[in-house]
Formats: sequence, C-alpha cells, structure tokens
Amino acid sequence: MNRSGLVAAIRHFFKAGGLKSVHSPWLYKIYYSLRHPKALKDSAIAKLAFLHGQLSVDKTPLVFNELGSREGRLESTVSEVFKRTSTSISEAEMIAELAMHFNGKTILEMGTAFGTTTLAMHFAAHKSRIITLEGVPEIAAIAQSHFKKYEADNVILKIGRFSETLPQVVAEEKDFGLVFIDGHHSRKPTLDYLEMILPVLSEKAIVVFDDIYYSRDMAECWQELLQHPAFQVKMDFYRFGLLIKNSDLSAERFRLKL
Repeated sequence: MNRSGLVAAIRHFFKAGGLKSVHSPWLYKIYYSLRHPKALKDSAIAKLAFLHGQLSVDKTPLVFNELGSREGRLESTVSEVFKRTSTSISEAEMIAELAMHFNGKTILEMGTAFGTTTLAMHFAAHKSRIITLEGVPEIAAIAQSHFKKYEADNVILKIGRFSETLPQVVAEEKDFGLVFIDGHHSRKPTLDYLEMILPVLSEKAIVVFDDIYYSRDMAECWQELLQHPAFQVKMDFYRFGLLIKNSDLSAERFRLKL
C-alpha cells in the first residue's frame, strides 16, 4: 500500500459511519445490501470460489502488452496476473448486489480481467445485458471461456482500449443503470470516461469506481469526482466509491464502513 493509501485507510477507519448515518430509505436499502449481501445463491458463490481457486494456481505463461497505468510488455503467469488484478469474492458479492438492484437495466463494466466479477453480476442480474470491456486480448480470451462455461449469454465482451471501445458502446447503447469502472487507474482517463458515460445513464444510476486510493493520482481523481454536479450522492467505502444519480435524493456525501 502506498503512503497516501495508508493515510486514507487510517482516516477512513476513524471517520467512517455505519447504517445509522444513512436516513434515505432508498440509500439505506443499497447500503444495507452491501453490508449484508444476499444477491448470490450459495451455488453461485461456490462457482466463483472454484474459479478463483483455479486461477490463483494456474501457472500457464501469459505474455501481453499491459494497458492503463502500467503500460508495457509483461511476461507473467495467469496466477500472478489474477492475484494482482482480481476483485475478491466478498467485493464481487457487493457489486452483484448493485447489479441485482438494477436487474433489467443495461450494465457496463470497464475492466473485465478474467471475468469473475462479470460472472457475479451475471448470476445476480440475469435479466440485464452486461457489456464488459477488456483491453488485453490474451486475458479477454480467458474471460470469454469462463462466460461460455457458465452460459453467461447476457454478457457481451468487447476487446480493445477503452478509448476505442467506450465511444462505440455509448453510441450504440443507452439507459445504463450500473457502471463499474475497474481499469486504467489514472486520473485524467477516469474523468474522461465518466463524461463520456454521463449521457447514457438512466434517470437513477450508480457509477462504481474501484481502487479510489490505489495511488495519489487516483485519490486526487476521487476528490474531483466528489465535486461532480451530475450526481446527488457520493459514498466512500475506501475500497471503492459510488456516485449516485437520483434527482429524488438530496445532495449528500458519506464516508461509510463495510
């Protein structure tokens, strides 16, 4: 953990509130579901655990051009890349809760990686179309094999740099209820992506930003996102942050425990 992330973690520990901090019934329902996730059945969690177990010991060589904040040629193994990029099952359960809340709406994920979080959303929101973007073809191929294995027919995988695939998506799609941004952990691209997504968000929508304290750059990005006028509510959970668009809600900011 970098120094700025450590300072943020300590600050969060002492200042974060709990369920009593949230008074809006709509927000309380969302926050409660993150604290007590039930969107995934035991069978779905077992599938995710099995997949995590497989990937964490897979020594298959993986050579690719890494994109985002760590751009460059990388020679590694599936297990090493998975351990560095994967979302924990507990966090995937929370993202699945948000997906279930918007079941039937279109969902966008930026940063497929090996597809484990995508599958969590699929298991929880089978009525939604889930569009997921991955920049690395070699990793996308592995994710696609997982989608096929678990018959995730509502998942649409698009491969390429976000700067290329995202404009295509926003030109073709609309009414996104949930957007999960977990890739290219840099301030300016993240802010740019949000502006591109804004016109296609539904009237009530949540944008999730993962790793908001990943680096000083991302921490500064999060501080700018907290000022964004298009969202009424901002929630900081340290591990990730939520921007919530809902004109029925008053403007509020929260620093909350999970």
